[in-house]
Formats: sequence, C-alpha cells, structure tokens
Amino acid sequence: MKYLISIFILLLLLSCSDLSSPEEVNTSMIKEILENIETAFNFADSEVIMSYYHPDFLHNGDNYQNEELRWQIRSIDYNEIMISDIEIEFFTDFSAIANFTLILKSINNEEEFSEPSNENGDISYFHKESGEWKILGNQLEY
Repeated sequence: MKYLISIFILLLLLSCSDLSSPEEVNTSMIKEILENIETAFNFADSEVIMSYYHPDFLHNGDNYQNEELRWQIRSIDYNEIMISDIEIEFFTDFSAIANFTLILKSINNEEEFSEPSNENGDISYFHKESGEWKILGNQLEY
C-alpha cells in the first residue's frame, strides 16, 4: 500500500511540475504581453500598454515619448485592436522578434498589418532584462 501511495504522490508531483523549455516559457511571456496590450488598448489604458516598454525604447528614430503619443493617436483613430497568428523568433536568450497580424478597427473601417512592418513594427522587438521581456524597438541588430 505504501508503494502505491508513493507512486501516486510521485505522479502527482510530476504532473504539477513545470516541464516547459526556456523557449516555451519565453514565448508564453511575450504572447502574454501582446495579449495584455490588446486588452489594455480595448479598455483605453495606455499606462498599462507603456508598462511593457523599455525606458530606452527606440524604433525607427522614435523614442519612448513618441511611442506613447502613437498609442494616444491610435486610441483616437481606432476603437479596437486584435493581435493574432503570433510567432516568436529568438535570436539570443535576450532578444526576440514577434511576427503577428495586427488589426486596428474603427467604426468605419478596418486596417490590417503583418508585423513587423514598415508602417509599424513598434511592438515587435523584444529584449529581456532582469528576467522580464520589454519592448525595445528595432535599435538592436537581430
């Protein structure tokens, strides 16, 4: 009986443990950031969106303040954002690019982009620092 209980406890512990690879964990973390940005935008919470940005953000010459303004303009022009088909490409343990479809919806029209794109791409470039992924922009060589 003790043997059966020991096996049961061992199986229970194994089923509860996290056996994910580091890449799976990092992919999950970045996808969660994008999902949180989507939710925050749909609730008009730019503070939450900007919390995922590195303070040294730089993308095509635009810094953190420019990016904050970009989100304010997006919230004026669009009611809803949808991010789908997310694929993450890792270059090191600390840098990644997220490729996805970004749909910005307004009452009158809909625009769709594949990211990173020349038009946007601003939320595609990630850097991991102190165990946390942040949006850094395309300033690093990927």
